[in-house]
Amino acid sequence: MVYTNTRTLNQLISSLKSYYPVSLELFSHNSEIFLHFIMEYPTPKKAAKVTITKFKNFLKKHAYSAPHKIDMLFEKLKEPMIPVEDWIVESKAVYTSSLVEQLKMLRKQIKVYDDKISDLVNAHSSHEIFDSLPGCGSVLQSELMINFGDNKEIFSSYKNVQQQAGTAPITKQSGTYKVVKFRRACSHPFRDTMHSFAFSSITKSLWAKRYY
Repeated sequence: MVYTNTRTLNQLISSLKSYYPVSLELFSHNSEIFLHFIMEYPTPKKAAKVTITKFKNFLKKHAYSAPHKIDMLFEKLKEPMIPVEDWIVESKAVYTSSLVEQLKMLRKQIKVYDDKISDLVNAHSSHEIFDSLPGCGSVLQSELMINFGDNKEIFSSYKNVQQQAGTAPITKQSGTYKVVKFRRACSHPFRDTMHSFAFSSITKSLWAKRYY
């Protein structure tokens, strides 16, 4: 479902680039206010008619958190746009609105999944262990819990974990010959999870950042 959300958002961005590029420069593409703006002002003509008062009311209604940027955003909105034929704008606007509706529904469903995952993670017997890992949120914690499993006897040492997750290199040596290779025989979902955790830890752990 997350991949579907990303694909749909990319389709929306591509559609807006073709007839309404200024809409992409106002808000974060992952924000709710971005979707609300597209729904309320689906074409350049409608956006061009908005007054500063209406624009401020729109931002206030959707709890915009950067009031110091309002004047800059309004000026950008009023900048001349490259003209696009009306029939293209009309057809693209209909398509764009349908993508926005899909994204709104997908995000609601994703939140339901996220809330359920969070509840299950918090109820897990090893929650405190995984919660103590730097940069590890509920989704990443759940992935780690699944890959490690409930049987703590499976991994007798960190080396077993590295081998299973494919993060331990393979060393082949004979006499003066020595080569170190990337480990390919492993649990690929486990490796993806460990890579995600490694990059997430960089933002919270000073030693991990320095090591990286």
